[in-house]
Amino acid sequence: ADNATAAFVVEAESSQRVVALQMAVAEDSGWARVRMGEVQLPHGSHGQAYLRLTSMADGAEQRLTMEQLEQWSHHSAYFNGPEVLVEVVVPAGVSGPVGLTIEEVIGEQSPGGTASVCGTQDTRSTFGHPAIGRLMPVLCTAWIIDTCNKCLVTAGHCTNGAASVVQFNVPPSQPDGTLVFPPPEDQYAIDAGVTLSSGVSDPGTEYGLLQVFPNPNTGLMPFEVQNSAFAVHDQIPSAGDQMRVAGYGTDNSLQSEPSVNNFVLRADDGPIVSASVDLIEYQADTTEGNSGSPVIDVASGAAVSLHTHAGCNNDRGNRGTSVLRPTFQAALQDVDGPCVCPGLAIEPVIFPATVVLPGHPVVVSVELRDPGASGIITEADRVTLHWQIEGLSPAA
Repeated sequence: ADNATAAFVVEAESSQRVVALQMAVAEDSGWARVRMGEVQLPHGSHGQAYLRLTSMADGAEQRLTMEQLEQWSHHSAYFNGPEVLVEVVVPAGVSGPVGLTIEEVIGEQSPGGTASVCGTQDTRSTFGHPAIGRLMPVLCTAWIIDTCNKCLVTAGHCTNGAASVVQFNVPPSQPDGTLVFPPPEDQYAIDAGVTLSSGVSDPGTEYGLLQVFPNPNTGLMPFEVQNSAFAVHDQIPSAGDQMRVAGYGTDNSLQSEPSVNNFVLRADDGPIVSASVDLIEYQADTTEGNSGSPVIDVASGAAVSLHTHAGCNNDRGNRGTSVLRPTFQAALQDVDGPCVCPGLAIEPVIFPATVVLPGHPVVVSVELRDPGASGIITEADRVTLHWQIEGLSPAA
């Protein structure tokens, strides 16, 4: 229930235990998300307490430490069903104050929207692509771009603070259009501190770039799980080239009833109407929720544009910002933004003095770890190790 509160002190015990539990209920809703108020979770040398949230509908579970709860802005993931069990779990040997306040249980919303269908019928079809995610609660589309840090691209108007979670591997909705959510392992909290937006909304100018925190259950980033990212098309397309727009649009187009396809991943193909270094126009169907969708060159599979504006009719097309627009390209390289990997800060290593005899090799092992999100340097990364032996010239 809203505004449910628990506060007390726990003593250390020899085994892990649940010390507080509350049932959070979103009345008359097909799903629920819990917003916590003041929370205290004890920690010590033996470990740290955490929140465990469990859907009563399907058993999906999310675990949040205090640090992760802050990353999620004191919200949970999205859960299927109206009831979520919230527990405080304390490891063995940990003692201290416990506090848990449930401020609100968020339930179903009824988003409106407009369709921009290019003909008399919506010709989108179900589509699968691991690099394309659904932004909540703003209901937009985001996709992983193949930069060093594998950041996310969306429309600028989807980054106004309303987007807080990106979800991958989204299942079909219920027959009445009620959203169904993937397990918490496929949901990621957006790091608002590094979000970049164009700040303008005219066609051909708008974009948004996002990054997320590691998933609290798996410790992984989206690319590490999805293993997919869009390359950027390196040429301006020509009129008539076939494009594919893929995104999480509503199925309420042309006054039809919502269905299992409501805000799930679908795509439509169509030709380029016109193209420049800034603006791409294409005749492929979109609806509310497609904002941010990748506009994909069918021949190469590379991203040509990000969908931002409706307006398709017999003569014109829907519109998006070109990935070759200079301001977008500059944003991808912004060192304070979400797409550039942090530099490796390696202190010089001085090994103990060793007598090296001519003709006898010396083996030195060095482990390098990336201070970025994953902490791992992959085979795709370029690392140059500079070394010097006293009395000889430096080498690399």
